[in-house]
Order: sequence, then structure tokens, then C-alpha cells
Amino acid sequence: MSDFNSLLTSISALGIERRYLLRVLPEWMLAYPPTSTTELVEAKVLLSTILGLDLEALLSGHGAAFATPPSPPLFKRALKVSAEALTPAAAMFGALARSVASAVASQVQQLPADPEMLRVEVLKSTGLVCLESLLTALWQHGIPVVHFSDLPDKFSRPDAMVMDVGGRPCVVVGGKRQHAAWQLFYVAHEAGHIALGHLTENGLILDADIDTSSVEKDDEEDEANKYGLSLLAGSRAIDLPANPSLTGTPLARQISKLARDQAIDAGHLLLRFAAQNNAWAAAGQVLNLISVDEQKDGPKLINRIARAHLDWGNMTDEGRSFVARALCVEAS
Repeated sequence: MSDFNSLLTSISALGIERRYLLRVLPEWMLAYPPTSTTELVEAKVLLSTILGLDLEALLSGHGAAFATPPSPPLFKRALKVSAEALTPAAAMFGALARSVASAVASQVQQLPADPEMLRVEVLKSTGLVCLESLLTALWQHGIPVVHFSDLPDKFSRPDAMVMDVGGRPCVVVGGKRQHAAWQLFYVAHEAGHIALGHLTENGLILDADIDTSSVEKDDEEDEANKYGLSLLAGSRAIDLPANPSLTGTPLARQISKLARDQAIDAGHLLLRFAAQNNAWAAAGQVLNLISVDEQKDGPKLINRIARAHLDWGNMTDEGRSFVARALCVEAS
């Protein structure tokens, strides 16, 4: 077995399937597998960059391992999910965040600690805090948001992560739920972590199962949730359909009307109704009734906006290829 094949085998043992590796490796590396010591070093540097691997371990020949963040990561997780299970995704999310940060030229503008101030800012420009308008506002603040859409199948997939890269907060969303209403809540929650100063220098906060009651509760999670909810719907009491048993078209009509009257995203208002009445099955059906096609694929919407904002020319060829693949978009 060649040294290069041994390297790929070592990486595969981390749960990164061989077929995934063959998909992410540059074509030139597959066509002409590294043989010399110099070529192998170049391959290891590239693999560490796009997979979040520990370069020292690769170069020393001690096998593959995921890189350890400069600061201890904060895992906000459901009780059933171990921190160890989230480590691979955290490493790869971090690799993507670093590559994305290198392609953002705008200065970082601090988010207001008062969610009502950010809400007013977004409402002034669009009249509604929806996924598209919130993403646009964050990019305008110099805070990139992307969805890691091509993660290895075996990895536990967090809902979202925020990471400080050289003073720039970067949000990587990973939630499996497709609808924009869910992705909107994840992004608003991460905005809360940033605005409230939870993210330290070189820090990383990874959130798994944000929406469930089984998450290990702490003050920061409660604060980020409250920030996100106020950002999306204001801090005042909101009106929801009075009948908890509503379903189908009648529920869709009431949600749509109440959302218009209160300048709240209809999908978010529906999720509030579902949470209050444990009506998740009904909400899942109604989401499609109240949504335009673009809102039915939140990850695609996130990455469409990211593609338009990224400075693709500021990345290496390999970096462009990695980011485009991770986001499932065409590089500009």
C-alpha cells in the first residue's frame, strides 16, 4: 500500500468515508497521487485545511486526528448526544468557517445587545425579519453565514455553530430540517450568542438540538434563545390562533393573517404555535401551505446568499473547490 493510500485509510478510520474523500480531493491529486515526500506534505496540508485535521499528527506520521480548537469549544447539546460525537463535525465546521472568513472583505460591525435594535434595523430595510432579510443584515455586519450541506454521512450533525476567526464571527448552520422557518431560528440563536458576548477570542460554540427541551440548560443558551425570539417577533406578547386543535387550511389562513398583522415571519409564528400546543405534526403540514418554494429549502437559500457575498477570488483554487462543495454551489 502506498504512503498516500495509507494516509487516506488513516483518515477513513475517523468516520470520513472513502467515497467522501475521493469526492473532496482535487482532481490533480487523484490523477497523480502524491509519491514524493514533498508531495505528501502538500497533500497533508491540504487535507488538514479542508477536513479540520491536526496537521502535526499528519506530518509526524502518527495517524489522522481532528484538530483541537485554540480555545476549548462550548458544546450546547442534547443530553443524548456526547461531546465526543460532535467533535468531528466541530472540526469540519471550523475548517469551513476559516475558509469562508478568508473570503469576506467587509469590516465586522458589532451586533446590538438589544435584539429590538437589530429587529428595527432589519424591519427598516425589508419590513419583515425572515431568513433572507436576517442573513442579509448579518452579512452587512461582516458576519458570514453558510450551511454545511455536504458533511460525511456518519457524523452527528449539529444545528449550528458560531466561531471566532481572527475577530470575525462566522456562523455555520448544519441543521437537517429543510424549511426556512427552522433555519431562521438557528441563525437568530447564533446571532444572540454573538451579540451578547458569549463568543470569546478564537472561541467556538456548537449548538445541537437547539429546539428541544432536552438540551443541557445554561444561562447562555437561555439568553441566546430569548435574544433570537425577540429578534424574530419582538419582546411584546404575540397573538397566536386561539384554537389549539386547528390544522390544515384553517390553521394556514389564521397564521398567515396574524403574521401579516404583527410583521412576523409566518413560518416562525407557526413554530411558536406548535411549541405552545405540542402541534408539531400539524405544523409540518401547514409549513408547506404558507410558504413559497424558496422557503421550503432553507439551506439552499442560506448558501445562495452566501455565494453572492463571498469574495471567491480571495481563496486558493483548493479553497474555492472546498467551499463550493461544502455549500453545494457553483464557485463564482
